[in-house]
Order: sequence, then C-alpha cells, then structure tokens
Amino acid sequence: DPNAASASTSSHTGSWDVKSLCIGGVDAPVKKMSWPKGALQLFKLETTVDFLCKLCKAEISDYRAATVDRQCDCLICGRCYDRLQKKNCKAIEAELGSIEDRVHASPEQRRGAKRPHGGDSSPDAKHHQTEAAALERRPKRMCALVCGYIGTRYWGLQVNPDVLTVEAVVLDALVGVGFLPPTGRNELHRHSWQRASRTDKGVHAARNVLSVRLRVPKEVTNAQMVSQLNTLLPEDVRIFEIITVTKHFNAKQEATHRTYQYVVPTFAFLDDYLGYIPHPLADSDTPMDGRAAPGTEVQGGSGEAPPDADPCADEQDRFRLDDVPLPEGCFERLKGYRMSPQTLERVRGLLRLYEGTRSYHNFTKRVKSSEAQAQRYITAFTCSEPYIQEGLELVRLEVKGQSFLLNQIRKMIGMVMICIAAQYSDQMLLQALDPTFICSIPPAPGVGLILMDIAFTKYKSKLVHCHEAERKPLEWPEDDPSVLTFTTSICTEVVNLEHSKQKVCRWIYALQRNVHKFLKRNMGYEGCQG
Repeated sequence: DPNAASASTSSHTGSWDVKSLCIGGVDAPVKKMSWPKGALQLFKLETTVDFLCKLCKAEISDYRAATVDRQCDCLICGRCYDRLQKKNCKAIEAELGSIEDRVHASPEQRRGAKRPHGGDSSPDAKHHQTEAAALERRPKRMCALVCGYIGTRYWGLQVNPDVLTVEAVVLDALVGVGFLPPTGRNELHRHSWQRASRTDKGVHAARNVLSVRLRVPKEVTNAQMVSQLNTLLPEDVRIFEIITVTKHFNAKQEATHRTYQYVVPTFAFLDDYLGYIPHPLADSDTPMDGRAAPGTEVQGGSGEAPPDADPCADEQDRFRLDDVPLPEGCFERLKGYRMSPQTLERVRGLLRLYEGTRSYHNFTKRVKSSEAQAQRYITAFTCSEPYIQEGLELVRLEVKGQSFLLNQIRKMIGMVMICIAAQYSDQMLLQALDPTFICSIPPAPGVGLILMDIAFTKYKSKLVHCHEAERKPLEWPEDDPSVLTFTTSICTEVVNLEHSKQKVCRWIYALQRNVHKFLKRNMGYEGCQG
C-alpha cells in the first residue's frame, strides 16, 4: 500500500511520543503533537506529504495528519480534523465509527469475508435498515408545532419514564407517520426538540408550541402534516398548525411572553364562611396540610397520598385534597355563593400587587431570594367578571409574564385566597414577596390552570434580517375557530371535574378551617386583622 504509514516512537514508558511517520515510504519527521480529542490525535509534520484521507476519501498533500485510535495506517487530513474539532468527543466517535470498525477488524473482514450469522443479516433487519436509510435521505424541516391538550389524564407535558405525558403521545404520532425515526424518542436532542412552556400534571393548554427538526418529503405540505398527525393523536391532544421556522429555532428561548388563565369557582374567594362552611374554626380538627386527623372518618381517603396526587408537590405545603372529609351538602351550599362587587375589587387589587419585577422565592421550591432566577417579571394579572356555567359561578384569572417558576402561578393564586379568607390587609401578600422573608405557601389546585398563548415577538424581529425563504412569524388570530372550540372543551372539563371531584371545594374547605393556624405557623400572624 503506497499510503501505508508507520511510526517510530520513543521508549518512554506510558507515552506515545511519535518522532516520525512513515507515509508512502517517506519518513516524515513530526514537528508537534496535539493532545488527543476522542479517537483523534493530530501531528504537524516538518514537510508536506501525500496520503489518502480515510474520511473524505481524497488524495491529500498536507503537512498535517491525524491518526484514528493511534493507528498509523489510518490517517485523516487537516481539513477534516478542523471540521471534527468543532464537535464533542461523542460526535467525533460517531462520525469515525466506520473507520474505527475497519481499524479494529480482522484481515478476513477487511477482505470482505462473510459476516457471522446474526440479527443484522436477517430480512427484518435489512428492511429496517432500508427504511432508516430512506428516512435519512429525506430533507430536514425545522418545524414549530402549535398544539393544545386537555391535561387531566397526563402527568405533565415533558416526557417522563413510566407515566403518560403529552410529549410521549406526540412523539408516538410523529414516529407513526414517519417524520421521526423510532430511535427519535430517546434522542430528542439530535432532533432539536424543545417546548415553549412546560406544564405540570393536570394543567391544560389551549395553545403551546413544540419545536423539532423533522424528516419530511418535499411534496408533503404543513397542512397535510397536521391532518396526518391528528389522525393518530387522541381527542384530548390536537395539532392546530405547523409552521416552518429557521433552522436554529428554539421554542423555549424564542418565546418572549406566556399567558395563563386560571378558571376557578368564585367560592374560592369566600370571605364569609358562616352559612357556607360548617363547623367553626375553633373546632377544626384538620391539620394544616389538609390531612384528616387520627381517628377521623375520611370519605374516599386512606391516610396515604391519593393516586392522582401531584408528583411535584412537597409534603410540607400540599393540601391533600382527596383526604379532606367534606360534610354533607357543603358543595351544594358553596355552589349558591355569588361574589360581591366588593370582593371582586379586592381580588383585582391583590392581583395587581404581583405586577412588575419581584422576588418569587416563596412561590416555588428550592430557590433562594439571592438567586437570579427568583426574579420574575409579570406584565399583567387581571380578573374577569363572574359568569355562571352549569349552575357554578366562575371567574377567569389571567396572568401574563416573561416566564414562570415551578408552581409559581398556583401559589400566587393560593396566596390571594389566603389573604381574602383571613381578611388580612395587602401587607401580608407584600411580605411574602419580600426577599428577606421566608414562608411556605400552599399551591391552589391545578385543575383550572390553562396555558392560553405564547408570544414570539423577538423571533418576528429576527425574520427581518433572515435570508431563509418562506419563513413567517409565529402569529395567529385570537378568534381561530379550532382553538376556540378546543378552549371551550377545556373549560367544560374544568367544570365537570369540579362537579365530580370537588377539588377546589375540598381545598377551600381545608383552607377556611385552618387559615389562621397557617398564618401563625408560617407568617407569624396572631389573630385576625381587617
């Protein structure tokens, strides 16, 4: 082989100090060696030599040569080495895989000897390899999937092992229609998978955005992709639109604002428990975390965490909703509650205190006030006029902000409920936002939380200077019929869940019976003010 190479090494133990490379019969002295990166090690030669690059398969005249796994008969040119230097070690190993197989193969395998019998030579394996090769030949398309889902039966949006999530269902559909390879479920980073906003267990979304790089035939339009995916998706997960975006688009980083709504019965802001909640506060026997006291008969509870308990909730600040015994007729009495104009204005005034940049270390978990991530900017927090649906009076709390911490919105709403239930002044809420004050706030039930919209204004400004053709901003009309219909289904689901499981009713019942114990233990308040 005229391109064969050999190395003359020093006798230093434990090193591979190459003094020269014999390439094509020419002894080329080594001027400098680089530190190995992965399987590669670069040599700078004193003179320019001719050799065959095993990666680009070209005859090269170069003064730089890199070895693969220290095998001097397998060289790579300097240009290929520079390209691989931009990648990490794992990516280098993957690209050099075929070369490494040749380096470590036996002489019979190098001459093309028959492979031993195994799964790789079976017809099924060849069929799968053919399908994978055909999929790899498809053009790549960076897409933004505008989706909605009813989160009642899902353990959040993000993929988690052993539980049903929204992303797992969407990935199954993408693999089913052939836009992702079967291995794509476990290699999401290779397909630039990202979500604009991550939602927790039981939280719904009227419009969320997923970004992913798909393998789609040129003749298939985005509208056809939507139709194919919705055919495989369940009724509680819908794809509304697929938009082709720039090749480096990241849904999480490009999102500038998120808008959430919290649909909740007005009795959650009950300021006068007499006539609605039985048993005076002084006779309360329910601990502050909502669990029934020892010896108390519990309706539908076992003293352990219920099967649908929030997996992200902490033991110390969680109301165990299904373990709170509801007196007979409590829900029917609360259904008859109607919010007064004074209470509505009180709720709106408390919500406005969140607007601006504040420290939310008390409204999430394991975040200190000194950390930068504790600071969050809230653009607006409003409360709608009350309306009645299926005999239940509801309001919509809408919050718009740049981004939110884990459980932040639910704890913000829970703090408002506490202030109204205890009839305390606004100062208590402001104290919870004080960076020097630490307390534990129970999160409100997640059954009514809905991700309504996501804004991508920064991405729209980038498109002005974008040279990629046929790229449009991520904008959509507010009166999209498909989204409005799906949003109505979400609100109906929220009302039906309250009628069947009374989660908010159980939560407010535990709160009203224990609010002053909570204030004394966590906030340092004595008695009732206001």
